[in-house]
Amino acid sequence: MGNRYLLQRRLRHLRSVTLCNVALQVDKRLEGQESVHRETVTSSDCFYVIEDTRGSVLFVSEVQGNAMRQLQFNDVQFGHESGTRFLFKIAVQVPHEFASGASCSGAEPPWCYIRECSIDLNHLKPIDVAVDTVVSLNMPVFRLDDGCYTLPEAQLDRGAQSIHSRDRSADHMRLQTAKKSFSFNTVLKLNKLLEYRDQVHAETARLSQRLEAPLNASLERFNNTCENGQHYKHQLERMLAKKRADLEALRREMEAHETMARSNTASSVDITRRASINDEYGTTYSALFQTRDSIMNLRSKKLVQLARIFRIMSFFELAAKLDCKYCAALEGSGSDSWQFKLDTIDIPALQRTANKSLETQELVNTFLGYYLLLLVGLSENIFSVKVPYRLMFYGSTSLIDKVHPLYLPEAYAAYNQERFHAALKLFNINIQQINQYLIDHYTNI
Repeated sequence: MGNRYLLQRRLRHLRSVTLCNVALQVDKRLEGQESVHRETVTSSDCFYVIEDTRGSVLFVSEVQGNAMRQLQFNDVQFGHESGTRFLFKIAVQVPHEFASGASCSGAEPPWCYIRECSIDLNHLKPIDVAVDTVVSLNMPVFRLDDGCYTLPEAQLDRGAQSIHSRDRSADHMRLQTAKKSFSFNTVLKLNKLLEYRDQVHAETARLSQRLEAPLNASLERFNNTCENGQHYKHQLERMLAKKRADLEALRREMEAHETMARSNTASSVDITRRASINDEYGTTYSALFQTRDSIMNLRSKKLVQLARIFRIMSFFELAAKLDCKYCAALEGSGSDSWQFKLDTIDIPALQRTANKSLETQELVNTFLGYYLLLLVGLSENIFSVKVPYRLMFYGSTSLIDKVHPLYLPEAYAAYNQERFHAALKLFNINIQQINQYLIDHYTNI
């Protein structure tokens, strides 16, 4: 069968391997001399090994005696291998006189590798075996469907082309020049190439669609979560701005009352001084109580609004679905009597829940993001509680102290799991801090 053109040379196109100038080079030190003499041994049994790029053995040839300049191995079979890169090793048997201890003990002489190289079938140098001669030692020649090739660093002795060969080449060129038009076989081959290219493009498009579908769905869920979080964040900011304005008005009113009380005290006579002081104290104390009651009422309204927001977000239903109702719950029969019940997260139980499926893992990440947003609302916007570790809300990919991920990725390793557990421990410390404040103050609101 004649040579054929290959778009890319692969292992399945390999037909035979020829080893040229196989020789074992041994360094020997002569007696009484300091110089080292290198001796080349050419009569040793040899074979070759082909491995993939990960070091797994793909093929081991038979053993042949090295009595010629070229040893050809024809038992190469790679019917379905599509790789283009592999590791090639040449092994020879060390003669008895060079094997230390082998000749005395009667054991088989050892084997050693005399060449180990990485082969890329698409970056080899072509060689004409009928004309060229390989001069380099231990050099392989690979015969593929489209010709013979050797390593780029191989040294070749380019032989002279015979007169008959030149005549045949000239006749062949004249024949090719005469045949300028496409033959039927050429058109058929071109048609097959175009069909193969269309099949490759279609398969690539199908694989791209299969990969993009889950990615687009996950991205859409993430974007929806971020949009909902931003919407509720802006709503809370507007409500807090209004409450701050109310507090500022109350503060100015208190300052006006204090100024009036000081003016009345300064204008009082000495006889009624003590009574005026008592009246001023009673007025100021009453004003302070009114301010305190206003602040408590404001906090209660904020808590009710926060509870309504998280009920709309179905946060508490999600906690119950993941068996985390003990962590975050809303107690009370009506909105006026609602109270938050918070507790730390059972890390092993949550990990077991997340391991059930990929969908459950995504629900766990969403629950932790909402839980972190709830703690941010309680600690920063309502009670002004300082937590030990900073909370950063990014939807289902939130962070603790900027570096600890409060989520599990879709395909995670042991390292990701350890970081996730570390983030949960820091998150539990923040929950304890806020929960202690609620126990000490929230029952009095």
